[in-house]
Amino acid sequence: MEEAQQYFVYVGTYASSDQPGIYIYRLNEETGQLSFVDNLAGIDNPSYLAFDSQQRHIYAVSETLHYHEQQGGSVVAIARDQTTGTLQKLNQRPTLGEEPCYISVTPGDEMLLAVNYTGGSFCAYGLLQDGTIGEQIDFIQKTGKGLRTDRQEGPHPHSIVLDRSGKNVLIADLGLDKIFAYQLDLAAKKYVWQREIAVEPGTGPRHSVFSANGHYAYIINELTNSITVFAYDSATAQLHALQTISTLPIEYKDSAKNTSADIHLSPDGRFLYGSNRGHDSIAVYRIEQETGMLTFVQHVSTVGKTPRNFAITPGGRLMLVANQDTDSIVVFKRDADNGTLEPTGDRLEMPKPVCIKICAVR
Repeated sequence: MEEAQQYFVYVGTYASSDQPGIYIYRLNEETGQLSFVDNLAGIDNPSYLAFDSQQRHIYAVSETLHYHEQQGGSVVAIARDQTTGTLQKLNQRPTLGEEPCYISVTPGDEMLLAVNYTGGSFCAYGLLQDGTIGEQIDFIQKTGKGLRTDRQEGPHPHSIVLDRSGKNVLIADLGLDKIFAYQLDLAAKKYVWQREIAVEPGTGPRHSVFSANGHYAYIINELTNSITVFAYDSATAQLHALQTISTLPIEYKDSAKNTSADIHLSPDGRFLYGSNRGHDSIAVYRIEQETGMLTFVQHVSTVGKTPRNFAITPGGRLMLVANQDTDSIVVFKRDADNGTLEPTGDRLEMPKPVCIKICAVR
């Protein structure tokens, strides 16, 4: 009998530095059961995490307004024991912008990229051979405002995502209703301007993901509860909108109380998933492979409130959903044939989970 795949699960939370901020669990993909391994304290609000290419290190934002008496948050390098899954903090660098909320690593581990949501800026660092973060090398400040005075009073970059080539990034700015495209100069550790793409005013683009073939980009819009499908040309970083589809059921009457949040592709590239905070659900779509267009499949309750983030196991059999406001992670079984989700009954209680990252046990 084949042994069930085992994974390490890392959960970033909102927590003060004197409390555990990153939690580590072991997941059995066959049973869906999560067992506690360890936790790491010493970081304020490690709300978003990213692995390096070999999963030897985890990088975290520290989503704060100040770091060491200077304005802005910080980014943190953490060593990961690939056998035990345990973590050890290495070093920390300021972002010089308030409340960093998303972090990415280039495929060759040359650069660390971060966006500052409240600061309206994004920055770049070189990564050293030992996994530590070097000095900040590039910093770009955006200005302006969007349509909505309550949420778009200034720039609010919310994600920075590498395309499949690893040469370009898309930065979704919720405050300006724009997608910024930059090429990466890996030698100089700099952003090179490509273009900006304006979306419908009041949309609030948040997170994005690329199709398996890299020809399409999917961006979830926080303020209009929708996903926009773009044709994408990696040679020019050009985006062309093809479709916008709601993340909510037609009959749902409280759309003003909902904000869409996270978006992920299934490992086989056939299905797309988006989370709703308010309706508290995951929306499931089938991807038409020839056109990149989406067809709605299912809404499923997250069995908790405010699903800010979720993750699919690399084997594609399970989804873990972080319900921020009910302090829980809920496990779902995923049907590989039709993409649908069903709760397994496994539920983990933990404080303020806001980011989940998964890697295989070696």
